[in-house]
Amino acid sequence: MNIKQLRLCEMENFVHSKIFYRFSNLPISLFRSLSYLENPRAASDDVVLCFATENSEIVAYRTLLPDFCFLGEKIEKFAWISGSWTQPNFRRQGISKELLKVALESWDEKLMFTNFAPESQKLYENSGKFLKIKTLNGKRFYFRFVFSEVLPPRFPFLKKISPVLSATDFILNFFNNFYFLLKDFFTQKPNFHFEFVNNFDNELKNFVKSQNENELFKRSISEFQWIKNFQWVISSPFKDSLQEKYYFSSFAKKFFYYFVKIRNEKNELTAFLFISLKNNRLTLPYVYFLEESKQLIVDFLFYVALKTRISIFTVYQISLIKEFSAQKSGAIFSKNISQTFYASEKLASQMNDFSVQDGDGDCVFT
Repeated sequence: MNIKQLRLCEMENFVHSKIFYRFSNLPISLFRSLSYLENPRAASDDVVLCFATENSEIVAYRTLLPDFCFLGEKIEKFAWISGSWTQPNFRRQGISKELLKVALESWDEKLMFTNFAPESQKLYENSGKFLKIKTLNGKRFYFRFVFSEVLPPRFPFLKKISPVLSATDFILNFFNNFYFLLKDFFTQKPNFHFEFVNNFDNELKNFVKSQNENELFKRSISEFQWIKNFQWVISSPFKDSLQEKYYFSSFAKKFFYYFVKIRNEKNELTAFLFISLKNNRLTLPYVYFLEESKQLIVDFLFYVALKTRISIFTVYQISLIKEFSAQKSGAIFSKNISQTFYASEKLASQMNDFSVQDGDGDCVFT
């Protein structure tokens, strides 16, 4: 068993090498590798991949996404633990534990993670190296029946009756669609000023900067542009040959980012929305707004949900959740959800009061 590290400066040659294409399991997709190379917060000598090989095949890997956190006047470089995978017949042999050890050493024990599978999260917690630093409480609204999508992951035995669940969704949504067709017909476009934008002007740069002062990661306009320009997930009708060999999300039938400005009656910028649309799911990974614009945001997002015919909408901003819950949106039901952030003790010990958004980490990319 060999444990190897890959620095960012080695990434491009690695993903275009003949050996990369011969691997049965790829440790990173080509799109994600390009995003890593363009990361404005990364340096050429950053370790971005740790992997284990056996008989010239990758049997486990852990990708690392460089980032900054802002601790008062101090800017601390660290990495997010991103994709983590071990080949099934090599699990419970301590390989993941060894890769975590290598990653911690490579980053001077300055790592963070969020939104991991229970098995991986248990490994990190049992390592004694990480502390919980923040939990976001959110809400998920369901506009259509998606039993075939949400039940099998939670109850694996239901995979056997997936066709039955899909048929149930189809029948229930057949009637549900009539309601939304009528709602779409009678719902007017929001009568306030909103703009879809591709590039960022000084007005937007200054607005975001004025709103992110208390954020731990203080995303700037350049990072938002990077996220949009170098996506990890691409729209395609089905997986290509390389995507078949990559465990994590790399394609969707529909995947888009939208940047939106919202203005008040005085034509003043009062909100900036970073919207993600993946297949039938709508999320709001980043949002900056003045309190006066809450209702405008809610009206706009429900109009987007109606026009894009999504099934699921997720939001984590508490003040917006209250507005959404009070609105007659047509959602069939909703449920409370949460997202927890962890940091290595070396970082967590320096943190005080701060805010995060649910797009932080690598969540915005997938």
